Amino acid sequence: MLQTALSPFSANPTRKVFGKLIVYIDGKWCFGWGSPESEAFDPLTTSIWRKRSSAMWPAAKKARLIKAFGGVRATRARIPNLDKVHIHYEPIFSKASTLVRQYRRIPDIGLISIGYQPKADA
Repeated sequence: MLQTALSPFSANPTRKVFGKLIVYIDGKWCFGWGSPESEAFDPLTTSIWRKRSSAMWPAAKKARLIKAFGGVRATRARIPNLDKVHIHYEPIFSKASTLVRQYRRIPDIGLISIGYQPKADA
């Protein structure tokens, strides 16, 4: 059974994630886990973190390049990664409804805790 913890607070007050939901894996998270190109990539993040994508080239710049080089020449010869999209996963959900919608599809998942719970001193 998969175990995750949710926290509505940020561990780092300088990041603007206050009031958003962060999904921790075993009590911690690392952005490297969500990048498929990273050495620290964790395949578990593909099912429990939010999928994000961004184009390698912004739409306006892509249009200017196609206009300057021509459609076929720009895509094939000059700029081979013109249509490439970078996909990564992040642990931050802005609303609970998006998190619930994604987690409904995962079988055998259980909620351990909600909110910040400090570890007991040993």
